[in-house]
Amino acid sequence: MSSRRHFGTLTRRAAATGRRALKDCRGSTAIEYSVIIMLVFLAIVISVRNFAQESGRVYEEVSSALADA
Repeated sequence: MSSRRHFGTLTRRAAATGRRALKDCRGSTAIEYSVIIMLVFLAIVISVRNFAQESGRVYEEVSSALADA
């Protein structure tokens, strides 16, 4: 599975979880927890994406250096 497709699947699952939590009528606690979970999920996704981009840049630099040597 490609990373873009995997990211889309994770995003859809997180959105579905958030919608289910928002429909919960047991009180505001469920809504608060769902907001916290969504923020944590967003932070993780952004961190992983930035790490992947930076890692790709480093590998490209190493590859260029080896090709020049």
